[in-house]
Amino acid sequence: MKKVLLVWIVVLFLTVLTACGTSTEKDKSTGENNQIKPTITSETVNSEPEADQLKTINAAGIAEKARYTFLMKQNEKSYNLYIYSDDEKESMTKDDWACANKGDHIFTGDYFIAAVEKGAENASVLSIGKHTFQVPNDGVDVIDGDPSLLVVSHCEASDMYSGGLFAVDKLGKPYQLRDLNGYKLVMNVSPSRIKSIGKNKYQTAVFNKEGNMLWAFENWELYPQYASLVNTQTNIMGDPTKLDVTKWAEDPDYIVK
Repeated sequence: MKKVLLVWIVVLFLTVLTACGTSTEKDKSTGENNQIKPTITSETVNSEPEADQLKTINAAGIAEKARYTFLMKQNEKSYNLYIYSDDEKESMTKDDWACANKGDHIFTGDYFIAAVEKGAENASVLSIGKHTFQVPNDGVDVIDGDPSLLVVSHCEASDMYSGGLFAVDKLGKPYQLRDLNGYKLVMNVSPSRIKSIGKNKYQTAVFNKEGNMLWAFENWELYPQYASLVNTQTNIMGDPTKLDVTKWAEDPDYIVK
């Protein structure tokens, strides 16, 4: 009886040990590939700590007071996008610094993004809160893709931006991209540092001036049903001299892998 019990304990121990070893190898493999395979569920992203403030208004007069105007093609439709404020105030920079030169224009106010479908009388308007735009050093532009994105970014320092990304849904309503927890994304991104690399896929370039001064290229995947943008992979360029960032920004087929 004791021998049978001893054999049973040894078998159980080996089974547990084998299972632990298999789990460790899987974790190691995932780490080496530096990839994330997110599990998207309504429970993980539908919490909205700060809900979007949307409204529909007549489009008359919006174009005249817009700080920025863009054309975006989305869902086989064309939209005029306007970034505007009803209380905008203008000033000028008094000194030079990393993101501005003396005499540059600064515009401050509570801003909105209005999407107006071609030929429509009404605009779908999204409140984006208080912003301070430094012209021309802030980065605001449309990135063509599937879907296209509007980048609204502010220069913080040399090669450093804080930016939000926006899209237009099938009903023509603008919305801001969020993380998996439903919070609005704030990224180190400017229009020249993000590109579309396929349907619902994007790549960003981030320069790290600390340490070895390397470029990091991050892959992102958009889940439109959740308005969620997820980082799926990061590629670090070991030798920055072999990288042409200008070509990366201008050539749609130049993708860092």
